[in-house]
Amino acid sequence: MRFVNDGLAPTIDLAPLWDEMVACAHDTGKRVELSTAGWRKGVGDYYPARGLLERFCHAGVPITVGSDGHVPGDLCWGIERAYDHAASVGYRTVEVPRADGSWEQMEIVA
Repeated sequence: MRFVNDGLAPTIDLAPLWDEMVACAHDTGKRVELSTAGWRKGVGDYYPARGLLERFCHAGVPITVGSDGHVPGDLCWGIERAYDHAASVGYRTVEVPRADGSWEQMEIVA
C-alpha cells in the first residue's frame, strides 16, 4: 500500500478490485512484476501486496521480479529475498526477459 504512509489509506475494501485486476491479467495473458522497491522506499512491503500476489498466483498469472532501480546501487536490490517471498505465496517459477524480447521461465530455487 504505497500511499498509506502518506495518510492516503483506502477507505473501501480493495478485494473486489484486486479480483478484477487478477481476472484481467489472466484473461489478457499478462505477467505481473513483483517489485522490491517498497522496502527501499519505506513502505515495508513488496509491490503488489501479499494478498494481491496470492490472488495472482492462484489464478496462474506469471510474475517477473524487479527492483525498480534507477541508479546502479538499486539494480537487483533485494531480488533474492523477493524470490523467497514469491515462493512463500506459491510461485515456483518467475519469468525473466531475454535480450531478443522473449521471456524465459526460471525455477525458484529454495
